[in-house]
Amino acid sequence: MPEMDGPTLCRRIREVKTRHYVYVVFLTVVNGKTRYHEAMDAGADDFLNKPLDREQLKARLRVAERILGLHQEIGELRGALRFCPG
Repeated sequence: MPEMDGPTLCRRIREVKTRHYVYVVFLTVVNGKTRYHEAMDAGADDFLNKPLDREQLKARLRVAERILGLHQEIGELRGALRFCPG
């Protein structure tokens, strides 16, 4: 990316407080544990290397859907708890 690198973008996404969780997947040509750890430390949820393996991406996106569904369910349960007598 010409104006900012992936970890910086990810940190900026995480700084913004949104109602819905933003799932971030890094796709990079750079291999190695250092880049992986940098992405995870910046708040990435997943990491893929180029060249892109479409089947691997599909599997990772299914996991992302489950995680986002759980985030939504937790939000709904938190909302319901506000109305429960304590």
